[in-house]
Amino acid sequence: MRPCNFGSTLAVLAACAAVAQGPVARGQGAPLSSRLVVLDERTQTLTAFREDSLALAGRPGPDRCKLRPLTLVSRDGADLLDATLPQQSDALGTAAIALPDGGWLLRYRDPQNLTAGILWVSAGGRCRVLFEQPLRNGFERLLPHIAVSPLEPRAAVIEDENLTGRGDVWLLRFDGQDFASTGAPAVCVTSTLNSPDAEPHSLVFAAGALFFVDDDRLLRRAPSDGSAQAVALPLPKSGGLTPAEISNEIAVSRDGSTLAFQAGANEASWDLYVASAAGVVKNLSKAPSEYNVAGHTTSEPTGPRMALSDDGATLIYADDVPDLELFSRPTDGSAAPVPFTTDVEFEHSLADGSTVVALFGGPLFSFGEAGFHRDFYRATIAGGAASVSNLTGTSGAFAAPFPKGALLQPTVAARTSGSGVVMVDLLGLGTGTPRYDVWTIDAAGSAPLLGGLLAPPRLVRGGTAANPVLLATVTTSGGDQLWKLPESPSGGATLLLDAPGLSLRGVTLRADGREAALIVSGGVGLEQVVAQDLVSGALRVLTPQPGFAGPATAWSPTGRVLFTYSPTSATHLSAWAEAPAGSGIARRLPRTGGAPRFLVR
Repeated sequence: MRPCNFGSTLAVLAACAAVAQGPVARGQGAPLSSRLVVLDERTQTLTAFREDSLALAGRPGPDRCKLRPLTLVSRDGADLLDATLPQQSDALGTAAIALPDGGWLLRYRDPQNLTAGILWVSAGGRCRVLFEQPLRNGFERLLPHIAVSPLEPRAAVIEDENLTGRGDVWLLRFDGQDFASTGAPAVCVTSTLNSPDAEPHSLVFAAGALFFVDDDRLLRRAPSDGSAQAVALPLPKSGGLTPAEISNEIAVSRDGSTLAFQAGANEASWDLYVASAAGVVKNLSKAPSEYNVAGHTTSEPTGPRMALSDDGATLIYADDVPDLELFSRPTDGSAAPVPFTTDVEFEHSLADGSTVVALFGGPLFSFGEAGFHRDFYRATIAGGAASVSNLTGTSGAFAAPFPKGALLQPTVAARTSGSGVVMVDLLGLGTGTPRYDVWTIDAAGSAPLLGGLLAPPRLVRGGTAANPVLLATVTTSGGDQLWKLPESPSGGATLLLDAPGLSLRGVTLRADGREAALIVSGGVGLEQVVAQDLVSGALRVLTPQPGFAGPATAWSPTGRVLFTYSPTSATHLSAWAEAPAGSGIARRLPRTGGAPRFLVR
């Protein structure tokens, strides 16, 4: 397939520029699969359209809806772009949670009714308020954090203890059903506790249960069906004493069967603990030491410092005593720990504790003596011994890995499939100017895909299980490009779109992974929305003329391209849709106020 060149559009764009108190359940919409929902940030209203005719179909949801940031917690940084898991997304202009099926979880404020809460918008356009409370002295009572289960339609939020006097935990469900215990989509699982004080970053979902740390010293479990209150789980002793402190982050295996965390007298004297999803806890290490905490929050670009294998059978962790080393051990306690970072090779590279641990068919990790002196490694463990290979080898295969003349900071950027992973590297070669490279790594090896980029690539992951797609928008000295990346190092990257002198943004994938929509920009007011067939490479330009475009494009569940666009003024963006789908003809929807954002994709 020959890449499309959008350079000829530049002249067109230039010519155009010369011319011109408890939760309240309300706002529950009917579960119509043919509705599209648009949020207008200027009027703070939700408007529904019929997908078949694009006609108005009412105003669902809260009376007024102003989006507020909502941060996803307790997620492995290595899985941030895995399309099968909930994502933290800025596609709506503020942090929100994009669900794997195309729906959204949103935190909103209703300035007219002086309330705030959590809104669910399904992929089919159904809106439902999951949880809503009156403002307290003008402030929202929920913390801006949410945990979302990758196993079932459940989420959890916490009230602000400093504002309400209680850090209560609320369990939410977003499948259109209610909890039997409340007859509502929300249930407080700490209402019977005297003074709950849940730690937001400790919220994690396992198979059939929600876990969290309360008051830094209690591990609580609540069934995810809302049938019972959260109860404290007994922890085996550490160093002969009941643990006085529990780490605030918990690792969970991909299948939801196993949890891992640290507990003990203090952070310099932890024991390793594992728990089953049913709530059975055991002390795995029985040797207090300075173990590194899980480190799974999405704000940590280097990913986790402790990880479980997908089936929960193996734990990889770091121990700082007597010096930092990485170990692997079975979670059932059947074998002794296996070290796979020896002082012979890593004596100088572990000084700052810079590590990345992930499991994609085997342990992957990054080490460096300083923040930017790192390589990426894989460890293979067999017969109680570990074999370590340097996957990036910036200093050469025959040299000790550190120190180096070059600067390398690898980070896990996206899980592709099975054991595949795409890695984004920051490389400074003594010039003072950073560059960015893209690699793929899996059990078969590693391979560089794209190099010499001027900015971190913007990655989009989607498609179906049979047709997974990973796209990268990259910036070069000549302009932006759109690439399709392979699932493993055995494949090569494919250039889909070359846009010399132009920038590309707002890339979204159709649900079946066969088409992408994006915004091509020659500057403010010189923007066009296009769709590209990822098989043939064919482009169709959707905007009648260049103009101002919104922050992103979107896809309806049945494959209609939606976008915000105005040929005249950025302050009056209007909603458009391709009608009929696949035709390349854009149709303007009825005005919704001037700043529309589609809540379906």
